[in-house]
Amino acid sequence: MGKKYYIPSLEEFHVGFEFEYRDEHYEGRELFQRAKIESDCVLRLIDDKSEDNYCEYDHFLSNIKYDIEHGDIRVKYLDKEDIENFGFKESHFSNINNAFYKKDFYTLNQNNCKIIISFNDNGNNIVLFNGIIKNKSELKRLLTQLQIIK
Repeated sequence: MGKKYYIPSLEEFHVGFEFEYRDEHYEGRELFQRAKIESDCVLRLIDDKSEDNYCEYDHFLSNIKYDIEHGDIRVKYLDKEDIENFGFKESHFSNINNAFYKKDFYTLNQNNCKIIISFNDNGNNIVLFNGIIKNKSELKRLLTQLQIIK
């Protein structure tokens, strides 16, 4: 993955979605800031000091298209750090690059956002998911749906 960020599509946005947001209309917000959607009207801006600032917007999700079109929204591609934050540990295999394990039951293989999640059941490899995951929010949703995390 050469690029670190991408411009998301409108369909990717949901409550809990993490992205970076720039609001040039407010002093101090000219640079991109980490953000998370808390509801249709509440955006949480996350700073590096672990202090959260909550901002209320009238129908933020409904009006996000304008910000996307003007380059004020970007999303970080899924990377090794994001995966390891979910408790996966890196392991190296001769035939699999960047494989990750969680509690020795789940394997996560990342190659240009290609993810495989599987577990070993008495010597049989059971694949739970095999597909493309672009960002941390998508991975979190998938792991929740698969009941790997709560």
